[in-house]
This record gives sequence, structure tokens and C-alpha cells, in this order.
Amino acid sequence: MMNLYYYFIQSLKAFRRKPLTHLLTVGTIALTLTLAGGITLTANALRTISEKWGSGAMVAVYLKDGLPEHKVETIRKKLTEIDGVTKTRVISKDLARKRLIQSLEGDADLVKSVENEFFPVSIEVVIHGETEKVNQCVEKMKKLSGVVAGITDVRDVHTWNKKVGHVLDIVYLIGIILMIIVLVSTTYIIMVTTRLTVENHLSEIKLIKLLGARSGFINTPVIFEAMLTGLAGAALSLLFLWAAGHFGLPGLKEMLGSSWEMISVNDFLNIRIIGLGCAFGLLSGLLSGKLALMTVKT
Repeated sequence: MMNLYYYFIQSLKAFRRKPLTHLLTVGTIALTLTLAGGITLTANALRTISEKWGSGAMVAVYLKDGLPEHKVETIRKKLTEIDGVTKTRVISKDLARKRLIQSLEGDADLVKSVENEFFPVSIEVVIHGETEKVNQCVEKMKKLSGVVAGITDVRDVHTWNKKVGHVLDIVYLIGIILMIIVLVSTTYIIMVTTRLTVENHLSEIKLIKLLGARSGFINTPVIFEAMLTGLAGAALSLLFLWAAGHFGLPGLKEMLGSSWEMISVNDFLNIRIIGLGCAFGLLSGLLSGKLALMTVKT
């Protein structure tokens, strides 16, 4: 324990001897980590929204023209029995026409002259559950097309969330790639700073070696210094991300509406993310310290 305390004090002394160099190193590390971490955490937050949006879906089941009412009701009941379906509603030709006119607004005159008979009868099906369950339910309904007499087509009304999910996967992958690049660049930045420290005290190190000091006694403070530099950079980066979430999120919610109410600062910063950030800083420091010692002949 006393040895650890000694190494820690020696590392702090190194910080005090060259504060500007260390501050610039810590600041550079913090900015690079904030960039990569921000992209990854934003993708994570958007994934949360996508998952919650994807927890429900609407499917339109189109029926054969001229199907008797009792057969329409039989199909509706059959759809209701599918696990995950919470609501069904028959959309008549007249209602389908009215909906189209409402959705077109200023261009409604284009279809006002079209008669009801040109519109299909359909059953609107609402599904609730986890994304996987929703997808399975939709697939079951699609299999009914052409099998159950009277069903001509089954279409997802809301399919955009799947496309968003693919985009988020790409963004998340970019974030991971950036984190790997940042790990390499952070290690290099700390290594350069640590190497300069070792080179500045090379004569002292050689003297201590001549007096019989072991390599561990000489090298450990250097590695401690590098690890503290990495940890400080990671901590500053986490502070930047917390500030972005704490001060920026309320304005973002106001601009983008109620969907963003699902997201809180905890989606940007929680115990797991803080732990990963600190571990990232310590790992890059450990690697850089060892590399610095390998590249300087003591």
C-alpha cells in the first residue's frame, strides 16, 4: 500500500513539474474521446427511441372486393386471435375515401370526384409488443395472404422504423470504429508525453539504477503517470458528455417533441458508461506507459 502511495505522489509531482504539457495532453484526449463517445452514445439514445417506437406497429389487411360482411367479420376475428394483436378495425370504402381526402388536404380536389367503389375494403390491425414479437406477428399475417379466402394483400403501414434501425446500426458501427481509432491515437499522445518525461530524467534514472534500484521501482511511477493522464482525459470527456446531456437535452426535447421525452441524461451517462470510460482511459495509459519505456533506453 505504501508503495502505491509513493508511486501516486511521484506521478502528481510529474504533473506539477510540467502542468501545461499535461493539461494539453489531457485536453486533447478529452476532446477526441468526447467526439467518439458522443457519436456512440447518441446512436445508443436513438436506438432506445427506435426500440420504443418499434414496440408497436400497424398493418393493413386488404380484402377481396365484394366480400360479404359476415366473411369480413370472420377474418377480423381470426386476425384478433393472433398473439400481439390488440385492436382491429374494418375500414370501409367510404372511410378509406374520407381518410385519403383528409390526408391530401390542399390536393383533395384530385380525388373528391372519385367514387367509393374504387377504394378497397381493409382491416386495420394494431400490434403491441417487443420489436421481435411485432415482426413475427406481421410475418404471420403476411402468410395469410392467398391462404385465407378473402385476403388479397397484407402491408405494413409503418415500416420506416426498420429503415431507421439500419441507419442506427451503421452509426453505431462508425462510433465503435472511431473508439478504436481514438484508443490508438490516445495511446500515442500519452506515450509521447510520457517519453518526454522519461527522457528529461534519464540521467537521474541511470543514477538510481547504479545505486541498485530495481526496474519495477523506476518504471512503475512512469506507468502510473501515464495511467493518471489517461484517466484524467476520460474523466474530463465524461464531464463534457454529462454537460451536453444535462444542458442540451431539454432544448432538444422542446424542438423535436414528445418522442424525445423517452430519453434522459442516464442514457448519456450511467454507471456502466462511466466505468467503461475510466477503464478506457486507464487502459490507454497503461499501454502508452509500457510503450514509452520500451522506446527509451534507460
